[in-house]
Amino acid sequence: MLQEFFDWDGVRDLFIEACGRIFICDFGESADVINGLMFIQELGAKALWKYHIELDENIENFVRSFDRLDLESERKRLHQEIRINKLGF
Repeated sequence: MLQEFFDWDGVRDLFIEACGRIFICDFGESADVINGLMFIQELGAKALWKYHIELDENIENFVRSFDRLDLESERKRLHQEIRINKLGF
């Protein structure tokens, strides 16, 4: 099931769209979008480390770089990284 989820191009599209929304929002307005990215990160981590599923390069970099989105400091770092560097897009 995780393999099919991450093979679906829509996951990458959702990821890019979420990053785009964060890019135009202040941190306080982006909580719901960050929660969505946290969901993608959690599934991606399980797919990558537990099931050894190959992920899209951008999603894999995100999964590896932001594994503690339960912490507000990491959520702020994610927001800042997207606004400054657009996560490498």
